[in-house]
Amino acid sequence: MNKLSTRLLMTCAAIAVAGGAVFTLNAWFGGALANLFPLLYGATIGLYFIPGALAQALLRRPAVGLVTSAMAGLVSSPFQPIFFGAFLIMLAVGALQELPFLISRYRTWRWPIFAISGLASGLVMSFASFRVLGGEQYDLLGKIVIVATFVLSPLVCTFVGVWLAKALERAGVGRGLRSATPAPAAATAPTSSAVTAAVSATTTTTTSAPGARTAAVPPRTFDHPPATAGDAEDRRLDAERYERELRAAEREAAAEHDAAADRGAGRPAERRDDERG
Repeated sequence: MNKLSTRLLMTCAAIAVAGGAVFTLNAWFGGALANLFPLLYGATIGLYFIPGALAQALLRRPAVGLVTSAMAGLVSSPFQPIFFGAFLIMLAVGALQELPFLISRYRTWRWPIFAISGLASGLVMSFASFRVLGGEQYDLLGKIVIVATFVLSPLVCTFVGVWLAKALERAGVGRGLRSATPAPAAATAPTSSAVTAAVSATTTTTTSAPGARTAAVPPRTFDHPPATAGDAEDRRLDAERYERELRAAEREAAAEHDAAADRGAGRPAERRDDERG
């Protein structure tokens, strides 16, 4: 798969559109908050980090955070008070989010990297915004509040993006789009041979009476070992889904077998149910 395939870009664009809508609302709300309660303005800054973190945690591919953040800024620019400046700000936010993963050469997507990304981004944002808000005019407590909100808000919202990515992953969004990083050695997901053996062991043919339909589900095999832990999880879920389909088919065949036997014996189904009861 190409690094930025059409499907990957469409996924980034979908996240960016949702993020752009949130940015537009926050631009007006945050602007009013900055005028009324400037010390609390930093609490809204973290919202700008959610789309990039969500894309990184969901897709786990290089540059998706930068691309998604830039798209979100571009979508919201016509509706922002600063217009095209929103795109430039989001471009900088995406670059800050990508930097820790770039330094690790995109070899790991574990939560400490996201924590470093959010914390480092928050520190940069607090330094830049401190002067914009005139932080030197406040007392020590006011300065602490400004720095704390600008540092903690991106960190918290980064993990909100990670949490949203986990929820989307459970729903099947982004399946097959992740990069082929090696799966952890301690992963408990079954391998290709284990899944194939389990499926083969559960594959049976139900024998029915003459005239009854035989229900069978064709066996499923996996030609290649899972490239990532996510792929192994997908195959485990696929095997479980297959087993459920197989059991349903066996129950259907058993019901048809009993119905055919009743017809051959001249017994209605209601009478057979009464005898069983």
